[in-house]
Amino acid sequence: MITKLDPLLSTLDSSALEQLNIDMDDHSISLDILPKTKKDTKIRFDGVSAFYYIDSSEPATEAASNQLHSITHHYRGFGEFAAVRSMDAPEEDPYMVSIPNFAISLNESSLFIEATKVSIDDQVFTVR
Repeated sequence: MITKLDPLLSTLDSSALEQLNIDMDDHSISLDILPKTKKDTKIRFDGVSAFYYIDSSEPATEAASNQLHSITHHYRGFGEFAAVRSMDAPEEDPYMVSIPNFAISLNESSLFIEATKVSIDDQVFTVR
C-alpha cells in the first residue's frame, strides 16, 4: 500500500543527519536533517512504542554524525522484534513484541521505529 507519505520520504534520501533526539518520556524521536535538494527538514515520530538501533560500533546518541541514506515506511511493518523482559516481569508476559513500521538507513547502522504518527515539517501523517 503506497501512501502520500512514501513519495515524501523518498525525497529525503541521501540527507545529512544533523541531530537525532530520543525522548523516552514523551514517546518521540526527532531528526533534523539537511536534504540535498531542500531546506532543513524536521521529522518527528510520535507514539513511539519501541525503537531498535542496530550498530555494534557506536551508541545511538552518536548517530548524529551519520549520513542518512533513506527513510522507509511499511504499513505492515518490517518484521517482528522481540525483547525479553526483566526477571521480575509477570510470568504471563515475559516478552515484548514490536513491529516497527519505519526503517532509517544510516552509514553503518539502522534505526527501526514503531510509531503511530510522523510529522515532516508541517505535514502530519497518522500511520497506525
